[in-house]
Amino acid sequence: MGQWASAAFRYGLHDGVHDSDYRKQQGDGSMRRVLVVAVLFTGALIVAGPAASVGAAPAAKGPEALRMCSPSQLSVSARAGGAGLGHESEVVLFKNRSTSTCSLIGYPAVVGVTAHGKKSARAKSTLTGYLGGLGAGARLTGIVLAPGQYVAALVEGGSNQVGTTACAYYPSLLVTVPGARSQSKVKVVGYGGAKGGLPGCARLEVHPFVSSLTGSTVPAITSSAGACTNGVLTAQYRGSQGAAGNVASGFWVVNTGPTPCELSGTVSVELLNGHGASRTASNGVNPPILLSANGTMPAPGSNPAKGSTLASIVLFWPTIANAVQSLGESGVTCPQPLFQATSAHITFSGLQPLIVTGLTTSEPAPTAIPSMCGSDMSVTAVSPLTAP
Repeated sequence: MGQWASAAFRYGLHDGVHDSDYRKQQGDGSMRRVLVVAVLFTGALIVAGPAASVGAAPAAKGPEALRMCSPSQLSVSARAGGAGLGHESEVVLFKNRSTSTCSLIGYPAVVGVTAHGKKSARAKSTLTGYLGGLGAGARLTGIVLAPGQYVAALVEGGSNQVGTTACAYYPSLLVTVPGARSQSKVKVVGYGGAKGGLPGCARLEVHPFVSSLTGSTVPAITSSAGACTNGVLTAQYRGSQGAAGNVASGFWVVNTGPTPCELSGTVSVELLNGHGASRTASNGVNPPILLSANGTMPAPGSNPAKGSTLASIVLFWPTIANAVQSLGESGVTCPQPLFQATSAHITFSGLQPLIVTGLTTSEPAPTAIPSMCGSDMSVTAVSPLTAP
């Protein structure tokens, strides 16, 4: 098992101590167990998503820190968050789309919106939560945002239903940046998006702006690289694992070209079974992903090379038992023929499909891709994966 997987995939029981007792012993601020946003398939273990715990954001320095970003300078979007033990999250991104440097500090205002337009209470502003936020002992600090750079804020929801009252789900969020009167509406993607929205069994929480987009204290992202072109990308299936009643299957994409390149727009993944049937899902690549030059696909069970960045794609679909229920049947037998993918076509905007084979063997991935009951499949996460 790779050291990232062993360090990141920690939730549930802790040396025989149940999670609720562990929280009492350690305090909420120390809880850092999630399925992270970019997906790591190392050894026989999958770790899906950005580690939701982030450290203190870099302090804003100089006179630029005094100029707060105006709403007109920012664009707002979302990317997949994490999930663990009845908690799910969404990463809300803020890009400086202007030509001037500005700064942000504090929290955005966030309200969940159901599919029927009903709004939640305003998300509670908290420094840290179950899935992330600022690191222990950190304080709010300003973040300098140069043109083209991003900052992020993590929004959390609870999926543990209490009593018989059904929980609300929010497929979209209304987000207001500090000082703004207008709201930006963003679609919930990732884990929550695959299940109908971010769950509202408990009041939503929002954590402060940080410069990290992947759960670690890395510099804000900016790129002047050109778009990736045909012939420089290669993709590989990296394995599958169960994830809260779903199957999570991961693919890695590497840039083999001599210069860094950028993935943007959308990605579509088509699974094929070799008999004319297929399953297709797509999602946005937002923000763009900057891939390192001269990349090589890591060997099975290995992490990316130090300092390199590749792209990680995660597919979600229900387990057979959950799919049977969603089809209105009982038992554990699918009422229709199971779909067994043997290959995949991964297509980024404007590019030719990347053809991936070897889905039904244990090489190079540690596990063959599982069968699917029905056609409910989603691209849950499209994220950068950077080796420290």
